[in-house]
Amino acid sequence: MKKNNENIVSENTNTDELLIIKHNEQRKKITKYFKITTPRVTFIGLILGINIIFAFIGKYIMGMIPFPMGGGFLVIELTFFTYLVSNYILNLFYTIILLTAATWLRLGLVGDEPIGLLALYLGDLGGLLIFALLVFIIKIFFYVKKQNKLNEIKWQYIIFTIAGIFSILLISGLEVLFNWSFMLRLYGINGKAADIFLIPIFAFNITKYTINFVIFLSILYVLNSLKTKFNF
Repeated sequence: MKKNNENIVSENTNTDELLIIKHNEQRKKITKYFKITTPRVTFIGLILGINIIFAFIGKYIMGMIPFPMGGGFLVIELTFFTYLVSNYILNLFYTIILLTAATWLRLGLVGDEPIGLLALYLGDLGGLLIFALLVFIIKIFFYVKKQNKLNEIKWQYIIFTIAGIFSILLISGLEVLFNWSFMLRLYGINGKAADIFLIPIFAFNITKYTINFVIFLSILYVLNSLKTKFNF
């Protein structure tokens, strides 16, 4: 009887130790996720600069290419891929901060108008969250079958491509919803006139986000090497 009691006490002690170890590991992960480090600050500054450069390209070069039935306010933006890069290298938290800062800095630096920036911000933020959620769900699905292989670059291409395709469709639909519900009204477009723009808006966003995802996937191998080397 005494021996059984000792075994029970030993098992309880081991269980408590495992819980403490697990709690400490979770705390370390959370701390690492939000921790501000010099490499992270440097990378955010670099990617922010690249974002602003592509914002100028979008406004003064891509803006010269009219999108069919776009009404003159649909311009292909090449900045969304920088958020995909940031989310991959850093995490979602810092990427949302980057997205918010980069979007509204354009008001003064690039000279974009507020309504357009609001539409851009809502679309890009929604797109980023949709993509991050889909990647999370797909990784859970693949984890059951592939487990240790998910960090291989081949599987990253597969996961990001699948998530990217569905994200593009969902983001484009979300943009149509935004414009139908209130964005077009802010431009003074109402009623049947607004309905005419919905299909071009959907096609425009399909094109825009497809280009950005293609850019991201084309540099994924380099990003993977960078992430492995510097351990952001």
